Amino acid sequence: HAGKFSEATDMLKKQPELEAALTGLFQLYLRVCDDVQKDRSDSAKSRLLDSVSTTETVSKENQEGEIIQFQKVVIASDELDSLMFYPDTHGLPRDPWQGRVTSAIRGLRGSRRSYRSQLEDRFRNYLKDGASVQEIESVAREAAETDPIQGLMMFERAMDYGTFEKRENRILSRSQRAIYKVNEGKISIRYRGKMKRLELRPLVLLDTNLLIDAAKEMVGYLLDPDGGITNSSYAPPFHRYLLDRAHSGLIELTIPDAVRGEFYNVMENPERVRSLFGDIWLDEIHWVETVTEKEMSVICKNILDEYSTWSHNTSDDGDGETEDIDELLEGFLLGNAQLFAKVTDDKAMNNARSKEKRTTIAGQSIYPERGDLDIMRFAGMLAGTSISDIGSILVASRDSDFGIVRRALEDSLGFGVVRNIADF
Repeated sequence: HAGKFSEATDMLKKQPELEAALTGLFQLYLRVCDDVQKDRSDSAKSRLLDSVSTTETVSKENQEGEIIQFQKVVIASDELDSLMFYPDTHGLPRDPWQGRVTSAIRGLRGSRRSYRSQLEDRFRNYLKDGASVQEIESVAREAAETDPIQGLMMFERAMDYGTFEKRENRILSRSQRAIYKVNEGKISIRYRGKMKRLELRPLVLLDTNLLIDAAKEMVGYLLDPDGGITNSSYAPPFHRYLLDRAHSGLIELTIPDAVRGEFYNVMENPERVRSLFGDIWLDEIHWVETVTEKEMSVICKNILDEYSTWSHNTSDDGDGETEDIDELLEGFLLGNAQLFAKVTDDKAMNNARSKEKRTTIAGQSIYPERGDLDIMRFAGMLAGTSISDIGSILVASRDSDFGIVRRALEDSLGFGVVRNIADF
């Protein structure tokens, strides 16, 4: 894999937009493995420690009795421990990553090893020594008493490790689910996304472009009940794929308030509805007689009802977390200014008026329009909640404002982006 690691890190240097398309942890994985392959072990260790380190201001009294402040680097040993099993949960090669993580862990003084880290040591040794299901359950339950996420992730890693039989994995899965049910209210959705074995349903927030696709399809059948104007015999379009999964109970769908408003604005304008069919030839008299205001009202209502399967209150008002989300969102936007500048330029090439819709932050009119920011804010707010039975928050959108930064959104705000069937 040496050549692949080197090639990938070179691409990250040459194409900064890739940084937002890949999670920060995957970038760390690539760079650490590349360092090791190039005999830069110290650099690999430094990367790992830097990724779990923070700087804190500490006050201390000196010999003269004065209070002085100094900066202290604090290493979160438990976060370092959690890096060990990253390859297992993503189907990546364990070497040389796990060797470097092990070396970094051993380099920490014993006094810097927290109780959580000591439990991680036991857990890793159990796996390495071929421990029984009962031993794994024991350490995972002990960890869950002080940190439910740590305990649940131990079950997850054990099942991903590949050494247990199906019957044993079923036992571990039952125990994991039982502990999760007891602690569900303490675990926000952004952390549940890592617990794939729980098989919790994603909550999918639909962007306006998917609702318009659904409306266009319905208008097509209104004009031609036998086959639809734009019907295809190939793979189902993305909006219908999502609806089918929702009807099967595999996902939940909801429509943010901002999307509802924009959808109505588009569908209430006859010229904009007609423009959806582009150059397709239509009998204009038939169009005027068929696509009436009443019919469009019915179509809009049907779509909003049908694509809203989630019964909870979906108001975008928030519940006290709005200020934190606003701060996180603005930091995320400013941190990805280069990418949004590229998106803005690309959109301007296709539509000269698109720049007029961009949001201005810190003097730069390069950021997504307000409706898209409202979706990001709402999705981030939901990711910070502990709503029952929801395992992740996803935004379904083809908009490049979401697509180009989809992995960065996951890292920063805790929700993912799906652009097509292949992303699911």
